[in-house]
Amino acid sequence: MIIACLGSSKRNASGSSTSSVPATELVVNDRVPLTEWKAYGYYACPNIDGVMVRNLSPWPVPPDVDIQGMFDSLCSVEGDHPERWISGTQHTALPPRPTRWKVPKPHEPLPFPWECQLNPFLEHQLFGPTSLWFDIGQDPSMLCYGTVETMIPISRADRIQPATYPFLTHMFINAIGDDPIQPFLWPFMVRNPEGIKCEDIYNAVYENFQQYVSQSEYYDWPQVRQIQVTKAYRARLSSRSNHNSGFVEGIQRVDYLGDNIMFRGLEPNPNIDGWVMFVGRTW
Repeated sequence: MIIACLGSSKRNASGSSTSSVPATELVVNDRVPLTEWKAYGYYACPNIDGVMVRNLSPWPVPPDVDIQGMFDSLCSVEGDHPERWISGTQHTALPPRPTRWKVPKPHEPLPFPWECQLNPFLEHQLFGPTSLWFDIGQDPSMLCYGTVETMIPISRADRIQPATYPFLTHMFINAIGDDPIQPFLWPFMVRNPEGIKCEDIYNAVYENFQQYVSQSEYYDWPQVRQIQVTKAYRARLSSRSNHNSGFVEGIQRVDYLGDNIMFRGLEPNPNIDGWVMFVGRTW
């Protein structure tokens, strides 16, 4: 298991760096309560007369917008029309924007991973069920809260919660916990110039592991890993309806994980460069 050691950055007698992840007071002394993470989601995706609208926008609403008319236009005899909502609208009936999260400024230095707090949905769980039921091999639209008994789909407001405090605009996921093949074969970057949200992480993880594996990649692996990946590929294919239709697809990166396809959170990488993603079996 990859363990992050909290310490300090030092230089040895030769002047070379012997850095480890530095301790920071930010994470310890200013823990964000769960209510504030959720409050941001309610602000970003409010429920207006039963219609969920997206209200995130870095730009102010033009002053000539008929806000009441926009409210009234969301519902009609044809159905709901959330697309009629103009993002960034402010009104006393709407949840206010939480003041904790500041809009990132272009070209401003970003906090290091160890200086951030992760959203509870993204925190690495060492043991037990996670707060999020995320099968990396399934589209993020299938996300549920982490309870096997009920499998309640996660709300749009919770999907759009901030991924970190403070906001980051880039997150480099460059390691898989417990993977004996190092370095990680397919590191990937998550980006959002307005601040990364939880849904940005879910979508980036899914898209990365949906990519097909080339023959050269496959034959570079140890033979035992090739056998395991092939078994995972066949098991995945047999569970798909397109298998019966005669369509045959190739090995995907998700097959590399075997049956460890459940997302179990992130941690700062001990190499002080990026994030470690942890996966596990269905609990």
